[in-house]
Amino acid sequence: MRLKKCLAVGIIIFLINTSLLGTILIQGKINNLTQEKDSQYLENETYTPYLEIVLANETKTFLPTDDTYIANLDPSEVNGDLDILATRNRYDGYYNIWECDVLIRFDISSIPRSTTILSASLNLYYAEWGDSNPAGRPLTIYRIKWYWKEGTVNFFKRPWIALVASDSQLVPNTVGVGMSWDVTDDVQWHVNHPLRNFGWEIKDNNYWGTYGVPTTFFYSKEYFNL
Repeated sequence: MRLKKCLAVGIIIFLINTSLLGTILIQGKINNLTQEKDSQYLENETYTPYLEIVLANETKTFLPTDDTYIANLDPSEVNGDLDILATRNRYDGYYNIWECDVLIRFDISSIPRSTTILSASLNLYYAEWGDSNPAGRPLTIYRIKWYWKEGTVNFFKRPWIALVASDSQLVPNTVGVGMSWDVTDDVQWHVNHPLRNFGWEIKDNNYWGTYGVPTTFFYSKEYFNL
């Protein structure tokens, strides 16, 4: 599993290990990650990034069209083909080059404009951590305001994001579990303005200030492109 420049120089993160390999066995295969899937199908695919939207008479679940991470350590690097997503704070007390941010977007155009959204959650599978344990650190999600694609976006070309965060959630105490952010208001806005749906960015804004900046890793949709 390639992690590229998001790992601190000289630090090896043991992402491929016996316990991790034991958690990545999945039932079945996802043939089209951009296709809308129903909730029952995803019960057996719990590692897949997904957006769950509750409407008045049904619940819709969407898989990403694009997901990646951008890294300040190598700001020209494109990571859209990797099977991992990473987020990390930028400061180690001396350098401010360690930032990693997750970018993810979904096609929800099948929901008619002005449909009332009762609730919506963005869900990622917390696969592993690197450098230092990020347990309890808040990861904050923002609505993206500009167009991007996973095959071209990098830290130099990062899209604009909203000034106000949509939600913030704490990294769990253990790996191998899901994380979920409330994006109800954002999804309602996207449904009402379908041409302005550019997804979300997830950031670790909490100052670290010493060596071994914690890195939180999630599986991307590419992990299941078998």
